[in-house]
Amino acid sequence: MSLPLLVTGTIGIDTILTPSGRADGVLGGSVSFAAVAALLFADRVDAVSIIGEDFPAHYEAALEAKGVCMNGVERKKGPSFSWTGEYFDNMNKRRTVCANDSVMLEWDVHVPEPLRNHPVLVCCCMVPAQQLKCMEQCPDAALVLSDSMDKWLRRQPELLDAVISRSHITMMNEDEAKEYAQASTVMEAGEFLLSKGAAYAVVKQGEYGATLLGRDAGGNLRMFRCPAYPLKTLVDPTGAGDTF
Repeated sequence: MSLPLLVTGTIGIDTILTPSGRADGVLGGSVSFAAVAALLFADRVDAVSIIGEDFPAHYEAALEAKGVCMNGVERKKGPSFSWTGEYFDNMNKRRTVCANDSVMLEWDVHVPEPLRNHPVLVCCCMVPAQQLKCMEQCPDAALVLSDSMDKWLRRQPELLDAVISRSHITMMNEDEAKEYAQASTVMEAGEFLLSKGAAYAVVKQGEYGATLLGRDAGGNLRMFRCPAYPLKTLVDPTGAGDTF
């Protein structure tokens, strides 16, 4: 029997552009990917998020069919969170064409009372202020993991600092971690994340895997490198970081 997870972040509608084609109006959002991936390891995963009135009912049903508990997901008037992203021949790089935070901007985060005692809280990528509200409503979580992305490094760095300080594990991709730390190497960036208060930092490196950094009881820096499984053909990497 595994510990139940509370996963919070965005659930939305994506448009994806890649060298091999285009997909319009597909299920997206950090919670969608992270929650389904977590079900490979956890018996219960509860989602806390918000969707708009335009969110397709069959996508909501698809997440429930996978086993994601959607009782903590609110549906409000207005358009759902949406993201349009473009990938190039090197799919480690992406460009945000358009992002519409929509109902996310008006979301007054509320974690239902029965979910506040979940021992594991996964704060996927979303507005840092909303991540903090989730953390405040789940003060007894034994393990808190947070993720972020480039636009919050630039728009709300102080709030991002606060999120990391309350996280046991914090995650960023390599480019974002280096930008945040104003560093040129993964090791420097990882050490900077640790300096903000997280016990462990994970720097995601796309097809090259990931690096985990932490400190031992003596304060010495420790590192673990995990390679990625190589793929001959890559079609769409959207959500890979969230599932990780």
